[in-house]
Amino acid sequence: MRPTVAFVAHHDFRSNSGIHLFNLANGLADIGTRCAAVVPGDLGTVDLLGQPRFDVVSVRQRRRVRPRLVHAWTPRTAVRTVAEPLARRSNAPSIVHLEDNESLITDAGDYKPFLAAAAGVTVVHQSLLEFAPPGKPTCVIWPAFEPNLFRPRAADPDVRARLGIADDAAVIVYHGNTHALNVNEVRNLYLAVALLNERGTRVTLVRLGDDWADVLGSKPTRLSANVVRVPYVPRADVPAYLALADVFVQPGAPGPFNDYRFPSKLPEFFAMGKPVILPRANVGLSLRDGEECLHLMTGDAEEIVAAVSRCLSDPVLCVRLGEAGRAFAEEHLSWSRNAQAVRALYDRVLDEVER
Repeated sequence: MRPTVAFVAHHDFRSNSGIHLFNLANGLADIGTRCAAVVPGDLGTVDLLGQPRFDVVSVRQRRRVRPRLVHAWTPRTAVRTVAEPLARRSNAPSIVHLEDNESLITDAGDYKPFLAAAAGVTVVHQSLLEFAPPGKPTCVIWPAFEPNLFRPRAADPDVRARLGIADDAAVIVYHGNTHALNVNEVRNLYLAVALLNERGTRVTLVRLGDDWADVLGSKPTRLSANVVRVPYVPRADVPAYLALADVFVQPGAPGPFNDYRFPSKLPEFFAMGKPVILPRANVGLSLRDGEECLHLMTGDAEEIVAAVSRCLSDPVLCVRLGEAGRAFAEEHLSWSRNAQAVRALYDRVLDEVER
């Protein structure tokens, strides 16, 4: 098997990282770049996202793949131990993808020699270019959305009724996982929902995603009272839940975690055409407060309460924010444009190596 590029993933296609890889690889296939994805875990999870137009190979089968270029989808240990020998065996240059401030979450800097040896670097947000070795060709890949799935649509009353949401309740939908680095941020969202209800504004939080950390902490009854948990649903069904929202909240604040990431939920939030509240960090720096979004500076529960209350009390503002956010997504958050940019990076790297 001689694809142009082999992606090496750290997780299967149930992860946000896997969703990014899937859409980028399909976009590359559409412009004539043959791809393979070397994936740990369950290869069948690719079918949860749609029809892949690229090869999917297990880690055990990786010796079948001899690419011209290896794209390591993060520099984490599970990826490095596959990508480095694959590149050597294929005599192929490597590109490394950064989707987080890796120094906060992995390997205590062990990834740095791998990154330094790369022929190029891709990043999910331009702030991560700070970690790219000087002189390396780079490409920024903002996460995007699937236009056939995520678009303005009316809420389905049957979905709302099935979840037991009261007729007079406003809805916030959050479809993300929690882990050690964001659990306090998500807890602030839960607390904000509790405070809104305690002060007379009826709000239900609809939660999709897994908890790898304890969100409820010492106040489980108070924080869970107005939360509806939804078990795993196929990606094609996610928009029906997002359509229930009156407002979306990406909790958090500027800092060493949020400054160097691009939450995968945000393109989908904006694409739905509803108001979005998010930190003044990462992509939030590219959006105008009060025009395309509402910014969070501290990310605490009281600030979230104030921002949600502002939206719920001002329908005109909600419409303006929703329409402007949707326009931002249509202009800037496209997998097909990402594929064109990444293909140009591949061509540059291969030209330099094969010269």
